[in-house]
Amino acid sequence: MPIANASNELYFIDSKNTFPGKLPKFKREPISSILTFQGFCTKHDQMIFSEIEKSSFDLTDRKHLLLFNYRAICHELRKKWDIISWMEALIRDDDFPNIPDERFNVSLGGHKLGAKDLEYYKLKAEEELVKGISNYDYLVEVLPYREFVTSAIFNIETLTPNEVAKVNTPNWKEEPLKAMVFTIFPKNAELILILCYLKSDASIISDFIREMGGINLNFVNKIIIEWIETWACSEGFYTTNIQSNRDEIIKACFQSNSIYAANQNELINIMK
Repeated sequence: MPIANASNELYFIDSKNTFPGKLPKFKREPISSILTFQGFCTKHDQMIFSEIEKSSFDLTDRKHLLLFNYRAICHELRKKWDIISWMEALIRDDDFPNIPDERFNVSLGGHKLGAKDLEYYKLKAEEELVKGISNYDYLVEVLPYREFVTSAIFNIETLTPNEVAKVNTPNWKEEPLKAMVFTIFPKNAELILILCYLKSDASIISDFIREMGGINLNFVNKIIIEWIETWACSEGFYTTNIQSNRDEIIKACFQSNSIYAANQNELINIMK
């Protein structure tokens, strides 16, 4: 069931070129440029992902689930390096004389650390794809239909203030932060959620899901507001669930997993 408008567009939060003091905006964008990993040429992209780009993909097929996982990780890694390149360009830009400050440097260091973690998770996916090493576990959940899509990976560990202050130091942390890959999309009259995580983290992930109240639409809402910054929705979903609280939703998402979310008694619910 297609959810794009007549121009094949979806709504998403455009966080590119956002700097301190400037919030991102919702905008319409062609599907081809949202949640799309551009790291492979067209030929190799089709070779790798063609099985899950067909409507006949199988959510009980481990390889298909792995491909969803791999695409999400690749997308996040490409996005991370885009952010790093943009931040480094800001440092060199004379129009931003107040940059960098200490908070900006810590943020840049955090993104570089995140890219390092993503390379680790990407390698684990490639080991499974190429060598058949079973590194990941998967959960597939069917939820009530919503015209919403995302493909991302997020940390379930929170850095302490002391750790945040050290992110620019060499070899700060060799172990990657515990993370979960999160893919969600509408199919027919349902919303499909695929969760992926390293087998070695299974007990931690189980505890995290239990603490979040189990997997349901409230779980999805909390993840996308507090942890995930890249997602898209149909024009109808935007009009019904977002437009009236657009600015508050942008603030909540843009400052996710940080000050804003920590000070909210109740998160805005866009999955109601």
